[in-house]
Amino acid sequence: MLHPMVLGRYIYNNAEKLASDTVFKEKLKQVGYQLSNGNGMAYYYPEHYPLNRMLGPDIAYSAISQSEILSGFMKINEYSSLYKDELKSSFDALVFDYYKGGVNLADKALLEIPLIRSAPEIILNGWLYALLHLNDYVRIYKDTMATRVLHSNLEFMAQNIDVWYDQENNISLYSDMSPYRGKIEFTDAQLKSDYDLSIRYVSKVKDFKDQLIELNEDTLKYGAHDNHITFKKDNTVGLYFNYGSFFETVIESDSEFQLSFYNGSYDPLRSSPNSKGDHIKLNSKGNLATGKYYVNISETKTNMFAGYPTNFSKKGNKNHYHVIHIVGILYLVNNVENLDSKIKETLILAAKKWYLNTLNYERYNIDKFSSPQSILDEINIGKTIIDTGSISSLFEMSNIEEKW
Repeated sequence: MLHPMVLGRYIYNNAEKLASDTVFKEKLKQVGYQLSNGNGMAYYYPEHYPLNRMLGPDIAYSAISQSEILSGFMKINEYSSLYKDELKSSFDALVFDYYKGGVNLADKALLEIPLIRSAPEIILNGWLYALLHLNDYVRIYKDTMATRVLHSNLEFMAQNIDVWYDQENNISLYSDMSPYRGKIEFTDAQLKSDYDLSIRYVSKVKDFKDQLIELNEDTLKYGAHDNHITFKKDNTVGLYFNYGSFFETVIESDSEFQLSFYNGSYDPLRSSPNSKGDHIKLNSKGNLATGKYYVNISETKTNMFAGYPTNFSKKGNKNHYHVIHIVGILYLVNNVENLDSKIKETLILAAKKWYLNTLNYERYNIDKFSSPQSILDEINIGKTIIDTGSISSLFEMSNIEEKW
């Protein structure tokens, strides 16, 4: 069973041996898939990969694993040019348009998991890892397109960095979107199954496209991040929907309805909202222009989670991803050539605030967070260019006093 992240690390760790291995070069063709642009070669996760975002019926490839594979081919290229075509095709897949089936969202974000039955979700740690490898590619090959994508991503990140931070709890968010479980009750009790139901995501960002997800009843297996129907009984329907920062979430039907759900309360051991908090009930409105009834959840101001805080359920019950966000931002922006000074300053100040505010996190002591040095060591494991191995040095160049 192929795990693309493992494939990337295998190539990286065995680069010198593989640099003359024509058999392995041929075997790669059995696990890579040619994309519709005719250039990109993508390495997909298997359909039975046990991750909630991948439980649905659609297979996907990922920016983080694709960038790891790219890094592996960059390492091979230090020894020979045998894999120069694989190097280029891996890069082309990394920057392939999300709206055509890729992981590059409008040159503004590289997506760890490009959701198909939802609006796109931007997962911060996967985005950072992908950009770290992309930056190495830019510095080694001086590629004009790669440079443009890198700088455009960092500009978007700087403009919206607060999206990935919970100001109240002093902790970063895993992504910009959260799944919610709700219930729809149609006003007409005699309606039974005669209705249509869809979710429209209306973009708040230039170059992000509106998306319409039809909710059809079927027997396919879904993950929580797939917008889908969970049950149907008479005039009542259960559903999953996503709520995020960059899209308005609008539920539509041809029949009048009420939507109800719990907005969730913060639980540091969870990765998505629980069924607690306030019980929200929203009545649909009619739209004369479309003849539809709708609820715009984004207009309700119900204190929902647009992305969920990083949790303490991995790596020995420590919070790993919060520290990845801090160290990843600092490592990246301190080593991007010709980066706009305002973008660099904005991102360093954000990472500094997140780092210092971790001392004020009220749920757990500081030792429940992974150490910044261990995260830096982890980042460097598969990186083509090792810029620094010392977290003290990274903090010093960022003008941050080391506290833990």
